[in-house]
Amino acid sequence: MTTRDDNPKVFISYSWSGVEHQEFVLNLAEKLMFDGVNVLLDQWDLKEGQDKYVFMEQMVTDPEVSKVLVISDKKYAIKADNRAGGVGTESQIISNEIYTKVKQEKFIPIVTEYENGNACLPTFIKSRIYIDLSKEERFYDEYEKLLRNIYYRPQIKKPVIGKAPSYLFDENPTSVQTVSTFLSLQDAITKNKKNTKSLTKDFLEQIIESLESMRITDGNNLDEKVVESISNFKPYRDQFIKIISLFCDYDLIEKYKEDIFSFFEKLLGLHDPPKSMTSYNELWFDNFRFISMELFLYTITSLIKSKQYKIIDYFLTEKYICHSLSENKIENYCQFNQYIRVLDQYRKQRLKLNRISITADTLHDSADIKGISFDDIMQTDFILCLRSILNSSDYYERWFPFCLVYKGRWNGKPFKIFLRAESNRYFDVVKQLLKVSSKQELYEKLEKAYKTHNLSNWKFDYERIPFELYLNLDKLYDDSKN
Repeated sequence: MTTRDDNPKVFISYSWSGVEHQEFVLNLAEKLMFDGVNVLLDQWDLKEGQDKYVFMEQMVTDPEVSKVLVISDKKYAIKADNRAGGVGTESQIISNEIYTKVKQEKFIPIVTEYENGNACLPTFIKSRIYIDLSKEERFYDEYEKLLRNIYYRPQIKKPVIGKAPSYLFDENPTSVQTVSTFLSLQDAITKNKKNTKSLTKDFLEQIIESLESMRITDGNNLDEKVVESISNFKPYRDQFIKIISLFCDYDLIEKYKEDIFSFFEKLLGLHDPPKSMTSYNELWFDNFRFISMELFLYTITSLIKSKQYKIIDYFLTEKYICHSLSENKIENYCQFNQYIRVLDQYRKQRLKLNRISITADTLHDSADIKGISFDDIMQTDFILCLRSILNSSDYYERWFPFCLVYKGRWNGKPFKIFLRAESNRYFDVVKQLLKVSSKQELYEKLEKAYKTHNLSNWKFDYERIPFELYLNLDKLYDDSKN
């Protein structure tokens, strides 16, 4: 691989077909020299008294010569095929190299003339991919291709090979139900295809259908079934968040926000039994409660990382209509934040687990989406908590930040977004996320929340959640001084 400071060395093989062609070759050589390529050309390198055959052989004997440019017009092709003159000698040298080294990339055919619609090339090099400098209107595009070839800097680079998708090795057949639609949707988004809308609808519906197939219908080994269901859903989670990220990257999130919102409404509907289920236990739906909470956390995290604050406000402000067995309920986003009793009571007691939150452990242990760390998830958890307690006194409209059990006293520092909010620009972001108009209002709302929601008793084990510390409250930008 050459660098910008390297001067690759090339040899030019051509025919003295006439003054005009010689000038073309000379101009090309000068242009290459100007662009940092050291050109071996008989017009300036072969002097009187020198051995012309030794000069020709340099194309293969000189280890510094990385490329040989075979500039072929009609006369060059004829002379090479007839082994006539200097061209014939050079063509013998070149053809021997080509025939003995099938994968060679050293010899580059350059076409300067066509006859009857066919490129004028000698037989020994006809099958090779060539550079076409015969047309003036295409000259600079083709010249760039030549230059990139010489410098080993292709315009289209082969990507670094990655790892095989994990779902290929997942023995659970439910993990691949959406793969075909997911891949088609990825392609449609990146190529701005017209079927993006229909594929989005199909993809989201298939996720809901796949969740239906994971429905628990009895209480035998209940906690194991919940854990297995959460694990089986993970490939779907990863696909869903990938699509959210692509929507953000390609400025489509505004267009598809309502489809995503409707999808989350359907997730809430899974928290209750279907009409066909006449006998059930509320705990049978804890797998869906965990999955919907995890998906919501990752979705908001992805939107934060993409700086889609307007879209975040949409998901946190709009009311979700939940179609339950007995009625249609209108809920806010806090319905995605559920205490998972099967994990934090039943499983914890059955396995005698000395853990504060099995829900937090499960979220932590599966946090392996590239570009989204568990710190990012904790930050989102905290933001969703603050947004709820600052703006509602309703017990059922508050978000408890289960993930913060991993923050703890050993990581007692503010979250990144609040550290950045020491500047005016980022404090504007925080105000939008928390739905406050000023630092003063934030102080007042937090003080009220301490009383309304009894925040002093929000603890993990015996450790109180330090809201002011994680919020970087005292150091936030003071907009009252504006």
